[in-house]
Amino acid sequence: FRAMNSVKSSKIEEIYNALSSKGIPFSNVPFLIDQYEIKSIILLLWYTCKSHSPIILTQWEKDWLNLKAFTGEYFDFGKVINLSDETKEVLCRIEDEYQESVVKAQNKVASECEGVSKRKKFHTVFNDDDEIKEKVFKLVHKPDLSILDEEGLKNIGITNPIDLEFFMDLNHIKSEFHNSNVEDKDTILDVFYKLLNLNGFFARIFDLNDESKRYNIASLTSIIHNYENIVDKHDLNGLFWYLNSNLDEYGCPAAGYEFKDGVNILTIHKSKGLEFPVVIIGSFEEDVFPRKYN
Repeated sequence: FRAMNSVKSSKIEEIYNALSSKGIPFSNVPFLIDQYEIKSIILLLWYTCKSHSPIILTQWEKDWLNLKAFTGEYFDFGKVINLSDETKEVLCRIEDEYQESVVKAQNKVASECEGVSKRKKFHTVFNDDDEIKEKVFKLVHKPDLSILDEEGLKNIGITNPIDLEFFMDLNHIKSEFHNSNVEDKDTILDVFYKLLNLNGFFARIFDLNDESKRYNIASLTSIIHNYENIVDKHDLNGLFWYLNSNLDEYGCPAAGYEFKDGVNILTIHKSKGLEFPVVIIGSFEEDVFPRKYN
């Protein structure tokens, strides 16, 4: 398939049902972005980027990428870095208060502007025109823990010594990268490796009796390496936007999930580098896939 996420689930179900009715075993290779270790490193990369524009929200940020992701709210971040319950409560409170403030500010701006509907949910605020959103975010400031020193982190309620060390180390990685001279600046792959070593992140993955997790990290490493070589080795924000736009269609490496005794159902991205005796290509569409070029 050209894409699994964009194919209607009913069409996929038809294929599953047809294979099942014939007694043909099949497997759908999982997506890379659905793995907790990949979401964890994306969270750390997002945090390490320069401040994102508050008026633009990626789909990841709408769905799961915010301070509450550190608490395990959306995926099992605790398997790689387990913060204390007290710190989790602080992060949830900060994120909830921020989202509530954004909705209240939007309602205030909407009441002053003709023809603007009041929003009830945080993510719907971003459906407004940029002019309205700019007015909203003049009233609300997005929380940024990365600008806080140890005393500042304690003042907002992060007092657990291990958690303090984690955020201080994370803030140091971010500050060092963005404030270094070009000659001394780490590459984004260097930053990636530092994040992997943060609080024993990679050591925990390596110690797991699950080889697929190491293959997944290796796959993301390869993607970042290619971005460095082809696009830019210092543009961390650019890398984040590239991953946000493309990673959803990447499957987990075949070495970790290869299904040899039946039909592998996968996207073209997932099939890169693989060889099969028989291949059936779905989702053909005239002038769309394959794309028509002048």
